[in-house]
Amino acid sequence: LEKGADVMLNNSVDDETREHVRKPDIPMEVSLYNQRGQNYFAALQIYGIQKMLSDWNSIGAIDQRLKIVMFFKTHLAGGSFDKNQIFLQELFLLIQSTEYNLSKDDLDTIIHFKEDECPESIFRKTALSWANENDDRITSLELLKLERNVHECADTLQTKCLIDGL
Repeated sequence: LEKGADVMLNNSVDDETREHVRKPDIPMEVSLYNQRGQNYFAALQIYGIQKMLSDWNSIGAIDQRLKIVMFFKTHLAGGSFDKNQIFLQELFLLIQSTEYNLSKDDLDTIIHFKEDECPESIFRKTALSWANENDDRITSLELLKLERNVHECADTLQTKCLIDGL
């Protein structure tokens, strides 16, 4: 969590078992690696996702937008990996709200986020891929709704993105 949070989580990663592997960069990834994802997401919800995002109002508009998009894409993938439906429902509401004024390009970046260069990372798969793997139909349907918003009338492009996302 960002500075000012009243929740402490162990964010250490055992280096001996991860000699040639990229270390997790963000607290959520560390929590998921340490199998403490439920604790992390619960703490984030108690602190308030919206409150945390509004704490970034003091930085420049461009930096704020980049930080918000990065938060949404990493936490959407992490929540799908952990199959945390309560957290994801709150996140979907925020992503779709007009408060953050996310463009179609932002939504596209968020729902298709994955990092191919790190095969051991939770970010090696998209949120839809994790939801599919975890047999999480609720999250899959919400992601498909976002997918439809991104590609409105382009059925062939939408189908291609769905196949690529899985």
